[in-house]
Amino acid sequence: MTNQIPIMLLGTYHFANPGLDEFNPQTDDVLSEKRQAELVTLTDALAQFQPTKIALEVPLEMQDTINQRYEKYRAEDSKSDTRGEHVQIGFRLAHKLGLSTIHAIDVHGDVDFQSVVTYAVEHQQATFASKLQEIGQGMMAEFAERQKTSTISEMLHFFNEEDTLQKAQTIYMDALRVGKHPDFIGAEMVSAWYTRNFKIFSSLMAITTPDDRVLVIFGQGHIPILRQCLNDSTFATYQSPLNYI
Repeated sequence: MTNQIPIMLLGTYHFANPGLDEFNPQTDDVLSEKRQAELVTLTDALAQFQPTKIALEVPLEMQDTINQRYEKYRAEDSKSDTRGEHVQIGFRLAHKLGLSTIHAIDVHGDVDFQSVVTYAVEHQQATFASKLQEIGQGMMAEFAERQKTSTISEMLHFFNEEDTLQKAQTIYMDALRVGKHPDFIGAEMVSAWYTRNFKIFSSLMAITTPDDRVLVIFGQGHIPILRQCLNDSTFATYQSPLNYI
């Protein structure tokens, strides 16, 4: 067996509130003095993993663009008003470690979760829709409450705990109940979600070499599948961020 590449998966919430997910927590301003100090602490902690590469939830086709932005970030001594976690964690840590390149590995796909919810309501499968709302809104409420008193590191710790990751995966597994022959709409949506993550994992593997230590910073919902890929792989091994944050 070849040496297994250590890969840490850090599941995050989206700092900039882009509203792109099925459930979107409202985050406070990471540019505030308090949150910036917390991000320095988080970066110092993640640096202990000593990653040689940092991979971000940025589309593959933006590889050149993201590195141009990173070069500007470095040239301006880390000054940036961009709130996204790709800058606030990824750029910050890469600069601290003296890394010259940022790696974009995201692959977008047609994952239409809302169509599954609509189908469930229209075809007497509303139990799924109500269960989805219960899980999703419950997680958002817990996030909002934690955000009042927790540091960014503490919130990310919560997002990467086993129970929280399982809830994120459960939403997709429950969607398999929606639809029946010949309209397997739930299964088709989940298949698209897995396909997207398999492509992301393939893109991740394409940037690794045997001596690497890689930190992946991605939306928390992706982590269960990416972790499964790592756990079932013979050439890479999963590293939990909970050992560092």
